[in-house]
Amino acid sequence: MEKQVTRTSNISRETQKLEKPGPKPSSIPLVIYPGPIETEGKEDEEEWLREEQRGTEWLNLLYDLVIVAILTVFSASNEVSSPESILTYFSYIVLIWWVWASQTLYDVRFQANDWIHRLFKFLQLAAFAFVGITSQAFDPENVLPPSDDLLSDPTVAGAMQQGATAFKGVAAAYGLSRLLCGIQYLYVAYATRRHGRWVTLAIPAATCFLSFALNFIAAFLNSNTAAKIVLLYLPLGLEMLAVLILPFFRGYIKTPVALVSQRYGELTLVILGEGIIGIIRNLGNAVKGFGVGNNVYGQAVCVLVIVWCAWHFLFHGFNAEIRMGRKRGILWLILHLPLHFVLLLLLAGMNNAVQYDNLGVAFVSVTGAFDTLQQQGVDVLSRNGTFDLSQVPMQDLTLQFGNLELVPSFPDEVAYFENTVQQFPQNTTVNPFINLLQYEVNALMYVAVEYQLGITQELYDTAMRVTQFNASWVSTDNETVLEQYLDFVQDTVGDAVREFSSEMDTEILQGTVFFLPATGGFLFLVCVLNVLRAPPSRLWPWTAWGTKLAVSIGLGLLGLLDLGGIQINFTEQDNSFPDLNAVYRLLRANWLLPTAAITYAALVLADAIFMSIARWAEERGLGKVATEESYSPTATEGRAGDGLPLERIGSTKDADKAHDRESSDQDEERFWAEGPRAHSPRLLEGNEDGASDEVGEETFMHARAV
Repeated sequence: MEKQVTRTSNISRETQKLEKPGPKPSSIPLVIYPGPIETEGKEDEEEWLREEQRGTEWLNLLYDLVIVAILTVFSASNEVSSPESILTYFSYIVLIWWVWASQTLYDVRFQANDWIHRLFKFLQLAAFAFVGITSQAFDPENVLPPSDDLLSDPTVAGAMQQGATAFKGVAAAYGLSRLLCGIQYLYVAYATRRHGRWVTLAIPAATCFLSFALNFIAAFLNSNTAAKIVLLYLPLGLEMLAVLILPFFRGYIKTPVALVSQRYGELTLVILGEGIIGIIRNLGNAVKGFGVGNNVYGQAVCVLVIVWCAWHFLFHGFNAEIRMGRKRGILWLILHLPLHFVLLLLLAGMNNAVQYDNLGVAFVSVTGAFDTLQQQGVDVLSRNGTFDLSQVPMQDLTLQFGNLELVPSFPDEVAYFENTVQQFPQNTTVNPFINLLQYEVNALMYVAVEYQLGITQELYDTAMRVTQFNASWVSTDNETVLEQYLDFVQDTVGDAVREFSSEMDTEILQGTVFFLPATGGFLFLVCVLNVLRAPPSRLWPWTAWGTKLAVSIGLGLLGLLDLGGIQINFTEQDNSFPDLNAVYRLLRANWLLPTAAITYAALVLADAIFMSIARWAEERGLGKVATEESYSPTATEGRAGDGLPLERIGSTKDADKAHDRESSDQDEERFWAEGPRAHSPRLLEGNEDGASDEVGEETFMHARAV
């Protein structure tokens, strides 16, 4: 019994000895003042907060999810479906991305698990939310309110007013986020003033305050579009420039490599997941609607292959502990802006390709049925035939139009068409052919909305022209009058319908022209980021890397296939798809997605083959023992159990473990000899020099005495 008590007492003393000063899990202090912490083996970085003092990961995850939610809201109302929309999309993405990136650079160094930083994060989330609320009509080309002479056109004036309001809201919310970021840097500069690092903290604060002032001027300036754009984006460029040059200042507070790498990786993964949501939604619409067919399941397989391969290129062998120099590290961070943008384009291109195939099936089904009805009506009118509804998919279209809540119902419209054609031209007051065309255009618009196709103002105006044609008819027995009227209908209504069809098909097709260049650009940027982070050091890893680089350039050059033009123009002589460029032909042949999927899958397979050859060659040349050492996690900087090694550069925490174990006893003895102030930031519930220091010192002496 006595031995058991003694053993328990020893365990208790050892437990108390291992405990370190810090906030209790259930107690969150008002303020945690950061300060430099000695980190052995990490000369190229420094930490100003201990692990237990850092902000919780759940708060960071919430911040990442909010930015993706904002991107989703903007993408829903501003689809990347044309070359012009890409510029608008980038102009918005760069603002949102920089708010996230600049805040992340602050968080990984100074964000503590205290109430002051939770307040800061709440305010940042509020600014983010306001950006999302006001951004749906954001367009850098439409930033001014309508002038008095444009008020006579309500459509144009309304669009201009929406654009001006959206720009004002985005600029003001972005400016507020800059103000909050600047206040945070000032707070850290004051809290750490005794350490003499105020220069590298004051510069980010100054650039943020400058951005705040210029952004608010841009928000409330009501003239000069160019000035508003410059005032919004110029300070953003200055902030990026400051981030690039600050690491070369003496006394710069270095960024913890593992933390910032992890945050950037998390955002990349969340963006990848967000893009999949839209694609799955379109596939779901196809299965439940017109677009169901064998192609849908093939598309789903291709999408999964592309997404899985993209994940492989991004994260295979990724180790957050790999350290880079200042130049490579900053370049690695900044290159994530084009990487994330190209990744969004890749996902949008996949979504548009899926959308085209499904909408193509739907449009062929709808237009084919109405063309059959029109032709049968002409045959009845010329007494060369009769109505045969067995040639029309009545049951399928009745169900589908019923889901769209189209009024009148398809059977009622067909019955009305039959009745009026049989009475035309003597005993009716309505032209049945114009009436049926108007119903067809209305149905196609409903289908486009169902498949979430972005309806442009031009397409909407053309549809309105068709539906507003006068379909009334004055009964007559004069064959000449009837002939002239039918020619007029053919020239005017027919041209309007062909224009509508041209714009509709162009709207669907043009959203895929950037897909292949995006697949190549994404792969190229991944190659650059990989070589910046961990350049290969042997022949076969370099061969694998060079293969991906060459293929990425080839995929990018496939963008030249778009040179045939992206506008579809139907004519009376050629009502099929005329002069399609190579990308459109590839899309109509259902080979656009398979081309990217097969290429990516082949690269992953080549990766595995080259790395297996490298392993075999090293085993043959150096023997089993040398191979095990060369491909251990410490030597390769790869993850344990990863069959495809990533070549070693720099050093990691694993490489420091042996040294840490040798010096652990001396470090622990020095910790208890020197006290908490020499090794940890101060935890204060009140003012900087308040009583909390004394309480912490008494707690420390009590633990030391035990």
